[in-house]
Amino acid sequence: MEFENPFYWWIANPGINFLLSLIFSAIAFIGVVYFVVNLVFLSSSERNKGKHIVGILFSLLVIGFCLRWEWFLNFIGNLSSLLTKGIGDILMQAVYYWYLYGFGEEARPILTLLSI
Repeated sequence: MEFENPFYWWIANPGINFLLSLIFSAIAFIGVVYFVVNLVFLSSSERNKGKHIVGILFSLLVIGFCLRWEWFLNFIGNLSSLLTKGIGDILMQAVYYWYLYGFGEEARPILTLLSI
């Protein structure tokens, strides 16, 4: 069974796609500036090198995420679809148990699962 990605229209709609590309490009530019600033501070400072190394790694993560935002949007959409389907299956099973057995001892496994 194939799941429909709820975020697909963000990628398919040209106006929204352009707007998201613009936003993530601006964030990527800020990440590049942050990378350069941390690189300059790392090369010029004698102490606190760990803070600047963490800043460089964080800026590289931000740049990587912003350059491939379509992949992450697709992944988040598919994950949310799977979670929604899984929760729906659990609730459907709970209703089935409640219909058959009521709230008695036989429905305890599904009630325990829902209370987690």
